[in-house]
Amino acid sequence: MDWYKLIEFGVQVLITGFAAVGVTWYYSKMQLQLSNDEFQRGLFTQFNERYDKLNDELHTLLVHQKEIDKQLTLKNVRNDSRESYKCLNDYLNLCAEEYYWYKKGRVDPTVWKAWKTGIDWWFNELDPLKELWENEKKNGNYDSYYLEDGESFLSIKEKEKVRSLK
Repeated sequence: MDWYKLIEFGVQVLITGFAAVGVTWYYSKMQLQLSNDEFQRGLFTQFNERYDKLNDELHTLLVHQKEIDKQLTLKNVRNDSRESYKCLNDYLNLCAEEYYWYKKGRVDPTVWKAWKTGIDWWFNELDPLKELWENEKKNGNYDSYYLEDGESFLSIKEKEKVRSLK
């Protein structure tokens, strides 16, 4: 009878232990998910605030570019307005940071897809931004955007294709 009670006690301990492990695992998983969601929300909020600060200047450049029939160059922007040139640099940095966190799995693919659509649109519409990016690549500043060889956070269309779509 003593063996029976010992085995019964052992089984009870095992069942209780497994239940405790299961509850702990579930709770930890939920906490990790909540923490991850909170981190993503923080990134999302911060990136959107930064984009909102740049948006008006980007639109101003786009309107100016359309007014002068697509002859707006990076050199013109740099000479005409330090603020506009800074805006282009800040936008590149913002895009790179968004891509960095996406690569690390901290930005949901659905959110990244929406951001990437916007990124591609600006790069294909705003010639000085595209020119700045090309200069950054030529000058070896590619690494400062958290990119590895052959990697990019943009889909730049060829000039002829962009114009033919309009």
